[in-house]
Amino acid sequence: MNVSNLSSQIDIRLSNLNDLTLLIANNQSIQNIIGYESLNNSFLKSSGIEAQKILTNYIDSSIVNKYVKKAMIFNDDGLIIESISKEQGYLDDYKNVITSENYKLLQENPQQLYQLISEPVVSSGKLCMPVLKPIYSLSNKYIEGWLYMEMDLEIINDILDSYKSYTSLFVVTKENKIIHSNNYCNIDYHNLIKSDSDTFNGYRIKSYNIDKYGWQIYTVEELINIDMETKNMISIFYMTVGISLLAGLLIFIGASNIITQPIKLLKTRIKKISSKDFSYDAETENLHGEIGEIGHVINEMARDIEKLLEQSIEMTNEKKNFEIAMLQSQVNPHFLYNTLNSIHWMATLQKNTGICRLVDALTNLLKNMSKSFSDKVTLEEELRLLDDYLTIQSIRYMESFEFVNNIDSSLYNKKIVKMTLQPLVENAIFHGIEPKGKFGTITLDSQVKDNCLFITVTDDGIGMTEYDIIKLTTKTKETSKGSINGIGYYNVNLRLKLIYGDDYGLSIKSEFSKYTTITIKIPIEE
Repeated sequence: MNVSNLSSQIDIRLSNLNDLTLLIANNQSIQNIIGYESLNNSFLKSSGIEAQKILTNYIDSSIVNKYVKKAMIFNDDGLIIESISKEQGYLDDYKNVITSENYKLLQENPQQLYQLISEPVVSSGKLCMPVLKPIYSLSNKYIEGWLYMEMDLEIINDILDSYKSYTSLFVVTKENKIIHSNNYCNIDYHNLIKSDSDTFNGYRIKSYNIDKYGWQIYTVEELINIDMETKNMISIFYMTVGISLLAGLLIFIGASNIITQPIKLLKTRIKKISSKDFSYDAETENLHGEIGEIGHVINEMARDIEKLLEQSIEMTNEKKNFEIAMLQSQVNPHFLYNTLNSIHWMATLQKNTGICRLVDALTNLLKNMSKSFSDKVTLEEELRLLDDYLTIQSIRYMESFEFVNNIDSSLYNKKIVKMTLQPLVENAIFHGIEPKGKFGTITLDSQVKDNCLFITVTDDGIGMTEYDIIKLTTKTKETSKGSINGIGYYNVNLRLKLIYGDDYGLSIKSEFSKYTTITIKIPIEE
């Protein structure tokens, strides 16, 4: 047992106690109040209460707080201030302190570094360690009063008890009074102290002085046959080392086979995946323990990668097919523009304004359609394009439907993919209003929610059944011969998802013979 280490721990604990006494004794409020003979007015009483709070706070925040049984400050005039929340003091405490030999010694030599009374006293039926420290005036020239504390002996017993399983030990004061002991050896400590030898009645004795407090620590160990015991210990030591080395070697070899072989299999599997071999590998999942779980995760990862590659290829092909269809649907724009311009001037000369409006609307439509359908335009531009289309259709259908635009004008500057509204309104006319055979209404509405723009196209036509909705949302080609561009619900939805992501696009709500509402969901863009 390292007695030096033990004494060092005790010294640190008592140094913490000394630090607490220094903080209290050097506090200006305490130094000030202890200079008065009594607290005979309201100001001094308030100062006394403040000093009591400071004394209590210092103790409560100290490392050695739990060992403080009682604490008070006093002066020679009988002024006493006790800490609160600790053990209640007695009137005899003050009398016992000022009549003690230690009090007299400190009065004669108050400059000593450690003012701790080493001789334990009995308080409330238990031994405790008293502490006495002078409190100087604010000028630090003379003693105004004293700090008295009683500490539970557990302040050192807690440290000593942690060693009790190793050896018997005891601590004595400079007056040879025992303040702690673990007497497993059942020996007479008082006679042992008087002996100057390192051995006593078959025991080895070691001691260490704590000079600051005049204490001494003794450890007691039973003497044994050193030669025989040493031989036995050496034999046991070598045997233990040999067995440990052999066991370690066997464990190493076993661990190598158990761990490295499965890791090699996983490494081979990962190389196959990097070579685009995503086939299922049952062997990696049959590995033992957590490595088998890793193999299962790798197989799942391979399946996910294969699925993502297939989806990527499919989306790329869809996009290419869509772009090819757009190119195939285009007509030489210069020929059309020149032809329409000639028709416009002929109608102007004949003063036929209806034909002029129709030609202007068709020209604007063709100009917009000659550009990429993935371009984004403002909502205002998209509505102008829709107006041109509706101008043509209202003449064609002899104004058999009404178009109502309820979109908030404050949203006109928001971006939308070009040719999004026109195909949906076209579907409303061809598949909703026209089959009804009666006058109908197509309505545009808008709403902003969660940083998304929602636009609805509603018609009061024949509506759709659930089967019709499924058929419309899954077919890839439009069958209407009257379509201006061959772009229908499916293609508009696909374009929006390709551009904005899967969280956006179209949705349908309909009731047969009553209405159909198509909702566009896109992010808000300026």
